[in-house]
Amino acid sequence: AGLQTYLLEKSRVVDVAPGETNFHAFYLVCAGQRSSQLSAYGLPAGVPAVRHFAYLRPKDVPLVWDAAHDRERFGQLVAALGASGIDETQQIEIWRVMLGILHLGNIGFGQGDEAATEGRPEVAALEAACMLLGAPVDQLRDAMCKRRFKAGTEWVNTVNTPAQAAEVRSGLAKHLYASLFSWLVETVNGSLGAPAGGQLAGPRIGCVDIFGFEDLKTNSLEQLCINFANEKLHRLFVGSLFEAAVVMYAREGVEVEATPYADNQPVVDLIGGKPTSLMAMLTEECVFPKGSDVLFLQKVVRAHGKDDHFVEQKTSPTTFGIRHYAGDVVYSATGFLSKNKDPLCHDLLVLLQRASNPFIAALMQRPTEAAAAQAAAVAASGAGAGGANRKFRSSKFCGVVDSFQLSLRALVAALQAGGKQFFRC
Repeated sequence: AGLQTYLLEKSRVVDVAPGETNFHAFYLVCAGQRSSQLSAYGLPAGVPAVRHFAYLRPKDVPLVWDAAHDRERFGQLVAALGASGIDETQQIEIWRVMLGILHLGNIGFGQGDEAATEGRPEVAALEAACMLLGAPVDQLRDAMCKRRFKAGTEWVNTVNTPAQAAEVRSGLAKHLYASLFSWLVETVNGSLGAPAGGQLAGPRIGCVDIFGFEDLKTNSLEQLCINFANEKLHRLFVGSLFEAAVVMYAREGVEVEATPYADNQPVVDLIGGKPTSLMAMLTEECVFPKGSDVLFLQKVVRAHGKDDHFVEQKTSPTTFGIRHYAGDVVYSATGFLSKNKDPLCHDLLVLLQRASNPFIAALMQRPTEAAAAQAAAVAASGAGAGGANRKFRSSKFCGVVDSFQLSLRALVAALQAGGKQFFRC
């Protein structure tokens, strides 16, 4: 057996939507630790762990948490990891990384013009994160609160705003989680005897469980990607159920009455199936030095304003709608460029590659190589968003939507290669 990763929703680590929770593993780890362990991991006494961490609290609604249930499930998690060849020492390192991520989420940067971590809670969260990740406090703080860039031939040092520092912190938290997840899948595959990447030769049985169609109070790039995946898989379903059946009947000489159905291929093309798709234009906009969310949407409106499946929002310069097969959804383009670039501060990456914690140092070395290989594959195949090279595209840039499409194409190709059974849940 072998495992492969498709479409990891790492944005959930730092941004829990109303009515949603973070990844279950965080709650299990918090429930499964003894009080003495939690104290050693930097948590204050007398406060339930899941209520202490900002990343675990859903927006606008109270957290409903069954500690006893999660404690029982934590025991099952430990047993499963042990059965997969992950020993107690490695498990402790996993808990340290996860709690380090949660402490990062509690680091605030003040309300002024310049980012600062001066309050007692902020300093405590910073010190706990550094202790777990093996990084010097002053260097981790400076990497989040300050930045250095080149202006002409000189390097300029400046201080981030609180919003910019929070974005740097979120980028680190997401990168740590994705790196840990990748290591975990690779380690489990090694215990199962699967080759690198989880690809197995010969006949195999696969099970795909995807996230559902989303229409939230505010829909952003994450929802666009999720709904695009649903559109692609719905297109596969339609092709398998209707079109393949018609071809089979015709081949066997069976006359059947035509069954009308809604073909969502135009929506697939609009979002990510053409060189002028929304995802292709987003990748292109990220390459421009003065690219912005507003300029991106203006170009989208000019290119697709007359498309039956695109809904221009004339009263807002930052929102647009798409007529999906499941219904109309309005998206906010605010933050699209930043989320697609998914920046990770280079100073932070180098700092943790030299962490005093060997597990963290090794963890932060691996993803950089994988990301470079992925970007090279996209550039070599011309398979960036939209599937074709655009005039202004940089072959060195591989955004979130490019990586997302690469994974999605691999998933669809794997599904198309074999027989399919569909179950409505």
